[in-house]
Amino acid sequence: MIKLITKLSLFTLLIFTSCNIQPQKIEYGKDACHFCRMNIVDQQHAAQLITAKGKSFKFDATECMIRYNSEIDPTTVALYVVADYKNPGILIDATKASFIISEN
Repeated sequence: MIKLITKLSLFTLLIFTSCNIQPQKIEYGKDACHFCRMNIVDQQHAAQLITAKGKSFKFDATECMIRYNSEIDPTTVALYVVADYKNPGILIDATKASFIISEN
């Protein structure tokens, strides 16, 4: 009976931790952009898309995330995060962020 309870507890724990919808840590200089395959090195421009199932896709720039998003069903996405320009390495909710687009 104790073995059964232990197995059920482990199974329940696995279920609840396997679909965690949150950004993964970006390993700058090691991780590659899911869209263009360039190494992600710039902490001010990185982005990440997390699906409803908890799968994370890392990008070297917001533009790559936007281009990739046009190739998938956006209803499968649970979270979009982008680098906080003033706090490099910190990811913030892209739907609440402000973006500046300039020719310069």
